[in-house]
Amino acid sequence: MRKKTLLNALAALWALVIGAAASVASAQTVINVSTAAQLQSAFSSANGAGGNRTILLADGTYTVTAMLNITAPNITIAGQAATGPMSSFRATR
Repeated sequence: MRKKTLLNALAALWALVIGAAASVASAQTVINVSTAAQLQSAFSSANGAGGNRTILLADGTYTVTAMLNITAPNITIAGQAATGPMSSFRATR
């Protein structure tokens, strides 16, 4: 009986942890990007807002002309492709 109670308590605790993680992930503001100019703007916007942003890249190649810096916490860069190469970056001087 004691073992079953402990397992139930652990299951309940795990459910709380998973629920908290899901709510934090869903609290992030998503910035959709499909051009290099939008990408540079998204970095600036995410940093200026203090972080907690997800930059969602459309499939494609992004040719950037300036350094992209992340200075704020909790900034995620994600691609839309489910499999294979999604986005690539090319730097120019």
